[in-house]
Amino acid sequence: MTNAISFLWPYIDALWLPVLVLAAARRQWLVALIYGLAGMVLMRLMADFGASLGYGQGVLGLWSWPLFERGLLVFGLFNTLFAAMAYFARGRSKATFLTAGISFLFAAGFVFAVVMVL
Repeated sequence: MTNAISFLWPYIDALWLPVLVLAAARRQWLVALIYGLAGMVLMRLMADFGASLGYGQGVLGLWSWPLFERGLLVFGLFNTLFAAMAYFARGRSKATFLTAGISFLFAAGFVFAVVMVL
C-alpha cells in the first residue's frame, strides 16, 4: 500500500458519516451520525476482541480476510441499508428513526459476530 492509503485505511469507514448524515432528514441527522459513530466503535471493538483472543483470521479460518476487513464489509452493507432507510423514512418521527437505528446496529453486530466465526 502507498503511504496515503496505509494512513487512511484504518479510518476508511469514516467516509460513511457524511453519506449517512446527508441521507437523513434535517431533524434526524444527529441520530444518523450517532449510528455511524457507534457502528465504527462496535466494529473496532469486536475485531480487536477477536484478534486479542488469537483469532485474527476468524475462529474456523474458512475466510482468509482479517477481521477488520470483514467488519468493513458487513458494516458497509448495513450502512448502505441504513442510508436507504433514512432517505425513504424522511417523514417519520425521530423516535421511530432512533428505534430503526438501534435495530440496524444490533443486527450489524450480530451478523459481524457470525462472520467473525467464519
